[in-house]
Amino acid sequence: MREKNTKKIPAPVKLLLCIADRGIGKDIENYLNDHELKGGLLILGKGTAESDIADIFGFGLSDKDIVGCLIPINKLDKVVEDINQITGVETDRYGLNMILDIQSMASNMLEFLNIKVG
Repeated sequence: MREKNTKKIPAPVKLLLCIADRGIGKDIENYLNDHELKGGLLILGKGTAESDIADIFGFGLSDKDIVGCLIPINKLDKVVEDINQITGVETDRYGLNMILDIQSMASNMLEFLNIKVG
């Protein structure tokens, strides 16, 4: 008897983008890996143009880590809460954590790349 070929419907995702003090990006990356959130990207940011807005977020003070990761929306609230604690942006550190809407095709692309999303 032939087995039915069933396809898993991937979870919708959003892009979490964090700009934090150099070195914090590795902590974020470790957190994401520990929680099986694969497919993240750590970029080392160097230098910024001087501006009042850059000064508000502390971007002109030092080099920054930039971390991006696609997060399933069913895990988003907990991940954002934890990442805010890791980066310290709500307490005593400069940086920026944001969530960006992305096309639903991204979930399908992750499935194609064999990255678990939900």
